[in-house]
This record gives sequence, structure tokens and C-alpha cells, in this order.
Amino acid sequence: MAYYSFLSNGKIYISNGKNTIFAKKLMKIKNILRKFSNKYVIATLVFVAVIVFIDQYNVFEQGKSIRKLRKMKKQEENYNYEIKKQEDTIEMLYKDSLLMEKVAREKYMMKRDNEVIYVLEQR
Repeated sequence: MAYYSFLSNGKIYISNGKNTIFAKKLMKIKNILRKFSNKYVIATLVFVAVIVFIDQYNVFEQGKSIRKLRKMKKQEENYNYEIKKQEDTIEMLYKDSLLMEKVAREKYMMKRDNEVIYVLEQR
């Protein structure tokens, strides 16, 4: 059986050993709640909760935006690399007419007037 004692300083004492620890933790929680009972503290906490969780630009949306921005920057780097590669290829084709003819024949199936091209497909 547990015996409860309420003291004038707001502490609760219980004679059972296990429950004494629980009562002390309960008192700690009660003291913390007393500190947050001020209307300015409550208003500040509500404001922070709205900004962090409810607002259009909350923490979760910011995280998504940052991840999306990183992904887009990687894509931009990849596209810039591909553009540079294509520009180099175009420059080489303008300089070397034999290379231009080779690419035209292989890639675009172009031929001279007196030639016939047979396309063999592998299975």
C-alpha cells in the first residue's frame, strides 16, 4: 500500500520505493510546466510551432527544396559537360572533312550518288 504526503512546498512523497522516483519525475515535469505558463512563452512556442511545422515554407519543405536544388545542379553540370562535348565534336567535324564524311555515312546513312548501301542488322 502506498502512502501519499503532500507538502507545502509542492512536493509529493510516496512511501513505496518505486513510486517515489515517479513522484520526483512528476514534480520535475510540473516545475517545467510552471516555467512555460507565461503567456509570452506560450505565444512564442505557438509561433515557432507554426513556422516550423505548419507554414508553407516549413522545415520539411525547405529540406525537399534543398534536395531538389542539389539534384538540379548535378543535372546542370551534366548538361554543361554534354554541351562542351558536342561543341568539341562539331569543331572537329568542321576541321576534318574525312571525319565529317565518316560520321555522315555511319550515323546518318548518307551515300554518294554512285553508291548503294546495304544495312545488315544483327540479331
